[in-house]
Amino acid sequence: MTGGLQLWLGLVPTLAGGLCLYLGTPRQRWRARPWPAGAALAAGAALMLAGWILWCFLWHPAAALFATLTAAMLGLILMPVLAVLTAGGGR
Repeated sequence: MTGGLQLWLGLVPTLAGGLCLYLGTPRQRWRARPWPAGAALAAGAALMLAGWILWCFLWHPAAALFATLTAAMLGLILMPVLAVLTAGGGR
């Protein structure tokens, strides 16, 4: 498997895990009601773990951990911003 493909295969579940965490928060803006917090936390953690494991095949586990945390931070910062932008600017 090429490095570029493996990079994307680790990024997608990591960002999906961040999405699950965001949709489980009470103040999320994408759904009328948030997902159950326990299920969202479990799904988010499992997806981020899957992303970390996939990146461990590409890099050292410590580097994969930092990449996972950085991608999760990016996703968790962008999701509320995208929710406001898609809702008409938060007017």
